[in-house]
Amino acid sequence: LPPPSGPRLLRLWNASMRLARHVFVFLPLVWLYIPAAVWGGGALDAWWRWFLGAIESSGPALIKFAQWTATRTDMFPAELCLRFSLLQSGARTHQLSASKANLEEVFAGSAGTLVSIEETPVGSGCIAQVHRAVISTPDKGEQKVAIKLLHPGVLELTRLDVDLLRSLGDVVDLVPMLRWLSLRESVEEFSTLIGSQLDLRLEAENLERFASDFASWKDLSFPLPIRPLVSNAVLVETFQDGVPLAEWIKGPRSEETETKRELARIGVRSFLHMCFRHNFIHGDLHPGNILVNISPGGDPVVSMTMLDAGITTELTERDRRNFRALFSAIVQGNGEEAGRLMISHARAHECKDPDAFCAAIGALVDQALTTNLSLGKIQAGKILAEAFALACIHRVKIESNFASVCIAIMVLEGVGRNLDPNLNVLRAAAPILLTPVGRAIESRA
Repeated sequence: LPPPSGPRLLRLWNASMRLARHVFVFLPLVWLYIPAAVWGGGALDAWWRWFLGAIESSGPALIKFAQWTATRTDMFPAELCLRFSLLQSGARTHQLSASKANLEEVFAGSAGTLVSIEETPVGSGCIAQVHRAVISTPDKGEQKVAIKLLHPGVLELTRLDVDLLRSLGDVVDLVPMLRWLSLRESVEEFSTLIGSQLDLRLEAENLERFASDFASWKDLSFPLPIRPLVSNAVLVETFQDGVPLAEWIKGPRSEETETKRELARIGVRSFLHMCFRHNFIHGDLHPGNILVNISPGGDPVVSMTMLDAGITTELTERDRRNFRALFSAIVQGNGEEAGRLMISHARAHECKDPDAFCAAIGALVDQALTTNLSLGKIQAGKILAEAFALACIHRVKIESNFASVCIAIMVLEGVGRNLDPNLNVLRAAAPILLTPVGRAIESRA
C-alpha cells in the first residue's frame, strides 16, 4: 500500500491531524490500563470493552490490523489475541449517492446499463458494502447482479493509518527485547494484505482464478465479475442465490445432520485442493462468506458458493515444501521433527533453547495422540493454535504466508466441526501428504 498522495505539506497536515485524533482517543486508555489491571475483574473487562470500541471507531486500518494481530498467536500474547478476536468489522454504510461518480465511470466505458440498484446494502464491512442491482447488457439482457462499492475516503484514510503504523513499527524495532517481532516488517505484510482488499480489480481476478480452478466441480461455485464493469472502487459480479452457512451451524437447520456432514466434506475437500493442487487459498472462509443451495432431486443435491475473495494466499515453492513437511510430521505423530522444522524455517527467532521448543512441540503432539488414541480424532487446528502459542513463548516467528495457511486451517476446522463433529483435516489430508499418488498430485500443481 503506497503512502498518502498529494502535496507534502498537505500530507504532513493530514498525518498530524490523524495522529492527534489517535492520541486523544487512546492516551486516556494508556493512562487507565494500570489502575484497571490492578483492580482486575470487571474493571479490566470494562477497559478492554472501551479499548475495542476505540479501535472499532478508528477506521479500517486499525480494525484490520488488530484482527490480523489476533491471528498471530506466534507473535503476541494469548490474551491480547483473544481480546482482539472479538473485534467486529463494523456495519458502517454510506449513502449510495456518494458512489454515484464511481458507478457512472464504470458504466460509461461499457455497453451495459444500470437498470436499478437497491438503496439499502445487503451487506457491509469496514472497507466496502454490497447492493443488489439489475443491469442490462447486449449479450444477456437484464440480469440480477451484486455490486460491491468501496466506502468513500477509505483508501486515503487507510494509507494515513498504515503510515502511522510504519512509524510505530520503527520505534518498536529500536527496543532490543521486542526486536525479534520485526514489527515494521509485519506492518508491511499487513499493508500488502489490506492493500489487496482496497482494489476491487484484484478481487475480480481472484474470483476468476477460483472459478477456473474449480470449473469441473458441480458442488462448488464462485461469483464471477461482469467485465468490463470492474474498477478499483466498483465490482459488478453475478448474483449468487443461497442460504448463509450459519443457518446450519446455529440456525433453524442445525438438526439437518446429513446435509451438515456433506457441507463439511465439500469445505475440507475444496480447501485441500486449494492448498495442495492449486496453491491458491481463500483466506477468509468464515460462515458469512459461504452460501448453501439445496436442490432436492438435483445433481448435486447440496452445493456451496464461496464469496468475498479479497484475501488470498499463495506459498512459494520453499514454503510449500515446508508446509508439507510440517503437516506430514504432525500426521505421523513426529512432534519434535515438527518443532525443528518450525525453527529452521522461521523468518526470525530469538529462541534461547531450541531443544526445549522442539521437546514442547513433541510433547504437544504426543499428548494429542495419547488423549485421542487415533489420527481420526486429532484436531489439527487445536494443535496448530497451541504450537503458535509455544512459538510466541520461545520467540519463534512464523513466516507470514505459512502462518496464513495454518490460520485458515484453524478456521476451517472450527467451522467444519460445527457441521460434523467427526471431521478431521489431518485424516483427510493424509492420503495427499503421505502416499506416492498424493505427492505426485502436489508436485504437478
